Amino acid sequence: MVRRRVGGNSRVLRKKKLKLSKRASTSGDISAVVAAAVGVKKITQLRLKKSGGRAASGKQRVAALEALRKQRSQLLKQQAAERMVLKEHTRGLETRRQRIRKGENAKMERRELGKYIRQLKEEQKKKHQSELAVIEEAVKKNGGRKGYDMKRDADEWEDVEDDAEDFDEDELQNMFAHLTT
Repeated sequence: MVRRRVGGNSRVLRKKKLKLSKRASTSGDISAVVAAAVGVKKITQLRLKKSGGRAASGKQRVAALEALRKQRSQLLKQQAAERMVLKEHTRGLETRRQRIRKGENAKMERRELGKYIRQLKEEQKKKHQSELAVIEEAVKKNGGRKGYDMKRDADEWEDVEDDAEDFDEDELQNMFAHLTT
């Protein structure tokens, strides 16, 4: 019977290194291959190229505004999902807070949980406002005189507070399931 080595996956590691070296030799850019292999997510900034032509610059401005609008829309969707997650988390914290009744430190624990919940909500609100302000500032900056009509875009979003109908938790989760996955 042949003795097999127990433990270690050196053969698998050698295969991975061989694959990486083959990719590096074909692509020529080793750092790109390493970044792709590691799975580093890199966010690239929007770069606007200046051009001499008037028509070309107009097209670029429209393209840049469209990119910023898409980015803003994605951000709003992401923020809605984050708000839903925080709401669920704070709901759990609130129930925990309500259950704390007995004990010598019960009053202090309830206060601390309340402070923590308020702090989480405040931090998220500030973060969302700053992220949105950055994008809207970029839109205004790149919009020129014609600008980006924020009022028109705000009209496209319906105001939930005006609706009289209430949704239960299951309906809300079904509505926003595509945002949280």
